[in-house]
Amino acid sequence: MSWRRLLRRRALLWPVLVLLLVPCLRLLPRPRRTPFLPDGSYRVLEVIDGDTIVVEGGHRVRFVSVDAPEMNYGRGRPEPLAEEARAAVEALAAASGGRLRLEGCGPPRDRYGRFLKHPYARVGTREVMVEEELVLAGLARVVDYGGGCPHLERLYRAEARARRERRGMWAGGARKR
Repeated sequence: MSWRRLLRRRALLWPVLVLLLVPCLRLLPRPRRTPFLPDGSYRVLEVIDGDTIVVEGGHRVRFVSVDAPEMNYGRGRPEPLAEEARAAVEALAAASGGRLRLEGCGPPRDRYGRFLKHPYARVGTREVMVEEELVLAGLARVVDYGGGCPHLERLYRAEARARRERRGMWAGGARKR
C-alpha cells in the first residue's frame, strides 16, 4: 500500500472519529447551575457591595428590594456611600456570626443570574432586616421590581424616615448618581 493511499484513509478516519465522539461529550459531567437557592441560613463569604453578597457554595445573592451605591462604578471608582454601605453589610453579617438568613420573594433570579433574597441578621437576641437597616441609614434606596414582596411598605416607611432625618444619601437632598 502506498503512502498516499494510507494518508487518504487516515484523512477519512478523523472526521468519522469526531462524529462518533462528539455525542459522547454530553455524557461527561458538567457544572450545574442551581435553579434556586432554598431559604435558610448561609455563611457569608464576601460582601461585594451594599446590595450583593456571595454565600457558601459560591452563590451570588442580590438583596431584592434595595439599591445601594455601586463599588465599581465608572472607571472602577466607588459611588458616594458605596464603601459605607458595604461596611454596614459586613458589620451586620459579622454581628450574626458571619451568617445571614435569606428569604425569597418574587422571582428567584435577576437578569444577571444572581439569586434575589431578603437578608436577615441575628443581632443579639433580635433578628434585623438588613435591607431596612441600610435604608434607615440612608445607604440604600427602596426599589420595587414587581415581585409583590410584603416587606415593601415597611421599607418605604424606613426610606421616608431616612429622608426626613436627612441620613446618608438624603443628607444633601436628592440622591446623586
